[in-house]
Amino acid sequence: MNPKFSWRKLYVAHIDEHKLISKVLKQSLEMKAPGLVIHSFTDFRNANNALHRRLKAKKNIDLVITNFKHAESEGLHLCRQLHCEEAIQQRDHIPVMLLTLDSFSEADLIPLYKQHVIDACLSKTENVEDILEAIRQLASKQLAHSA
Repeated sequence: MNPKFSWRKLYVAHIDEHKLISKVLKQSLEMKAPGLVIHSFTDFRNANNALHRRLKAKKNIDLVITNFKHAESEGLHLCRQLHCEEAIQQRDHIPVMLLTLDSFSEADLIPLYKQHVIDACLSKTENVEDILEAIRQLASKQLAHSA
């Protein structure tokens, strides 16, 4: 593991319109990774505003976790907008993890990976340790790239 890695240093935004799923995931992840704080949003506009403020203030966004196949694809729009802003501000790539109950075919996912819209895709039914490991891997890669 990266010696600079610390759950406490991460800014992880989780966007899911389902309040119960969001609450359970947040509590489960934070319980298994002491020091990790998940910033949960159930409204894409609120998430967009918070992420935009962080970008403007030159603060880190280490990972965005979202499900964008619901809510008329607002999550997909949010991710694309986030990546446009990172390009305009010449910032490092902000990793996005798609966490969903929906089924995606490989044909659906490949363009999203190639366009750097998402960096990982997991099911909400994965165990918490698998989700945490994916978060750690993406955040470690992000920390190593920005070092």
